[in-house]
Amino acid sequence: MWCAGSVNYLWTTVATLAMCIVLERFEKESFTWPQTLAVGAVALFAGWMQDASALPFLFALGLWHVRRIGELDAKRITVWSLYAIGVGLLVYGSLGRASHIGFSVEGKIKDLVKIALSVKAVWLMFAVMLWKRRGIKGFVRRNEFELFAVAGSILMIVAIGYVGDHSLWAAHLFATVVVVREVELPGWAGGAVFCAMTAVMVRAVFLQAEIQKEFSAMTARYMASPEGFTFHRRVNAGWLGRYVYQVLYHWQDYCQHTAFITCMGRADVPLRSLPEGLYRDFIESDTFCTAETRLPVEREAYARADSNAIVVPLAEGDATPKECKVEYNLPKGLANHLRLMWLNNRNPRAPFETQPETVTVRGRRYALVPCYPTRIDYITSITLH
Repeated sequence: MWCAGSVNYLWTTVATLAMCIVLERFEKESFTWPQTLAVGAVALFAGWMQDASALPFLFALGLWHVRRIGELDAKRITVWSLYAIGVGLLVYGSLGRASHIGFSVEGKIKDLVKIALSVKAVWLMFAVMLWKRRGIKGFVRRNEFELFAVAGSILMIVAIGYVGDHSLWAAHLFATVVVVREVELPGWAGGAVFCAMTAVMVRAVFLQAEIQKEFSAMTARYMASPEGFTFHRRVNAGWLGRYVYQVLYHWQDYCQHTAFITCMGRADVPLRSLPEGLYRDFIESDTFCTAETRLPVEREAYARADSNAIVVPLAEGDATPKECKVEYNLPKGLANHLRLMWLNNRNPRAPFETQPETVTVRGRRYALVPCYPTRIDYITSITLH
């Protein structure tokens, strides 16, 4: 679950798991009407919380009851209708975000490749299935609803064309439910996992305060910069390691959204958040563009391993570049290749194409090209046009 930064959706996760428990409870026994109305109220808000989980859950719910249509009674219809109403209210409020949806075969194939590289919990789920050797039919029968939900989550992501950890967290969630069920942990192990996760959540609460403090400082730098420059600093995650690294990454990604900053009262320049080293040496001082950081390419350009961007000076008569292509000569070796694919969700051997941003620093124009990796000995060519 840490891969999707799901602590950001903790309440949504709890509500979604609660609905899974309700579904399982309906299979074993019935609710009284007071219980049904109380559960229905929870279902309404659970469906209204987050589209990444609500839509796949509703999709799985529909497929789940296709073969169980005779089991639907007034109480089940009441609960799931309220859940569907919550989903409807959520979707109605999200129509503006879905207005950019388009379709292209090439784009959908790329989305599927990105999803395949990102849904780590889903691959773990299939690994557990092979490990237990209980047969595919039995595996599907035991986890039918969750598999429907995973499929619904992936189909939704492909449909809207936005592949990111935020959108994939529901697939991770339902796949994790399958893993826990298939592994069949003994009671003491389940208690140990619960205690460990409680410790993680308590630490995350305090860490969130540190993140909020850093976000306030980042915002203050942006508000004071004529060009809208600021930098983001990683808060020390300590013993939580990669888990909190992912949480922090998503939180800062959200905080850097230009529209969010604009709501704070500044719309004159876009937010330009740089790595701290690049900000210090390029924006605050003129020590970044040196002989040590110059790239061995035909065009004058500068980079550093920690910059995550290439700085390209523009001559006075140069037109504003719209596109950029960076070519690499990466070290050979499968391990390095897979590591870069894991980090970038793309083929690291292929040229990297992106959109540069033109900025003015100390009276001179530069093109900032965001890319990774930016080691000098990796980059062989950079083309602006």
